[in-house]
Amino acid sequence: MLKPKKNNIKRFVATTAVIGSLTMSSFAFHSGKASAHAPSLSDHSQQSEQTASGPVHSDSSKLLKAGDRGDAVSDVQSKLDAKGYGLAVDGIFGPNTEDAVRQFQGDKGLAVDGIVGPDTREALGTSDQGSGHTTSDVVSIAEGLVGSPYKWGGTTPNGFDCSGFLDYVYQKVGIDLPRTTNDIYKAGTKVSSPSPGDIVFFDNTYGNYGSGYATHAGVYVGNGKIVHAGSDGVVESDLSIDYWQNHLLGYRSYQK
Repeated sequence: MLKPKKNNIKRFVATTAVIGSLTMSSFAFHSGKASAHAPSLSDHSQQSEQTASGPVHSDSSKLLKAGDRGDAVSDVQSKLDAKGYGLAVDGIFGPNTEDAVRQFQGDKGLAVDGIVGPDTREALGTSDQGSGHTTSDVVSIAEGLVGSPYKWGGTTPNGFDCSGFLDYVYQKVGIDLPRTTNDIYKAGTKVSSPSPGDIVFFDNTYGNYGSGYATHAGVYVGNGKIVHAGSDGVVESDLSIDYWQNHLLGYRSYQK
């Protein structure tokens, strides 16, 4: 018997924050990298070698139906189970999964067809591009990487630079970002204030790129804080610090 559902629909948003390094009396920066005594900023991640492009979403955007298998099915099963529909997460779209989808669709007033399309994904709290993850997933992934070391050009937990960290986090939720901080900034959707999972950008943190050119960024995790990769590695920082406020460029979302 399926367990009672629980309403917990979330939307996914991602904002990009860019911050490079800057020499200050209390914050020392060098060569686009923050020192151990500065708000941990990271470099612009080889920006001169990259070209801009928009975020690319995973192939899990296709309709999911009986007989399908894979990670996208597991994502849907996990969402349904978390909402109280009592599903085992095995990545196989079998009769039990189809029944749970039908019951969920009926509960939400959707067309009951047992197929997971855009409307069902949205109701489940997943993006219609099939990321299968919510805001809390992005925040959890970012926070779980705190303590990872810094590495110029790094894109794995063995070592991250600024944009490498952002790309790694969003790949985990099915979204491919451009490789450089400034290109990530240009690819996003402007928002007036950040929500958890968005990216916060900064300019003039190092170099002579000028105003409006993103040189560092971090994932907004709520409560006025970001998680980002700087020369000290992946750290959490408070946006209320004057340094961040003086170099704030803007916020970006990566969900349509």
